[in-house]
Amino acid sequence: MEMISSEHGLLSAQLLRVMYDPLFYAAPSAREACPTTGSAAWQNRKLIEHHRLACRIDFTLDAERSWWIEHWSSLRRIAFLIGCRCLRDTLATEGGLLHLDPVARRFALLPIVAPHASAKPLHGRRADDAVLHAQGFGVIGSIAIRLPYALRQRLALIFHDVEGISRDMAMPNASAPYPMLISTASRYAQAHPY
Repeated sequence: MEMISSEHGLLSAQLLRVMYDPLFYAAPSAREACPTTGSAAWQNRKLIEHHRLACRIDFTLDAERSWWIEHWSSLRRIAFLIGCRCLRDTLATEGGLLHLDPVARRFALLPIVAPHASAKPLHGRRADDAVLHAQGFGVIGSIAIRLPYALRQRLALIFHDVEGISRDMAMPNASAPYPMLISTASRYAQAHPY
């Protein structure tokens, strides 16, 4: 195994978990093709093989990559919160705000700049969880394209059930970055785990 370098030269246990423990974060639909019996190590190996995940750590942990690793287990929630904020007008019209958990409802109502829902059309669908996740991922995906390939592959496992997210995370139509929206959503997700 290669050493992982960061600003402090520390081997990151969190990065190792992201790279070699996909059971920890993979969406249930990403796990369906793999066996559910056997040790966790064996199941992880099968997931890595099935999804053909790159296992070599050939990148350093700069500040941006460290943010991703630190928030890895919360990324689905972060995307959901961002989706709620982006689609709040639609949610309000459909009565969907009432069905959100209290934290997501509070986040949706924050006076913070977010892309309009038209950035990712609903095509007649209601703003259900899948739509909210997809809308939110469209925002965080705008910065995910700069991640190393091995990490982008693993993001696809987190969002495996979200329509329009490819295995290699090639997102040419990702919206412009919204750093304040992303950082606020990550703080909410950490302060109020779901």
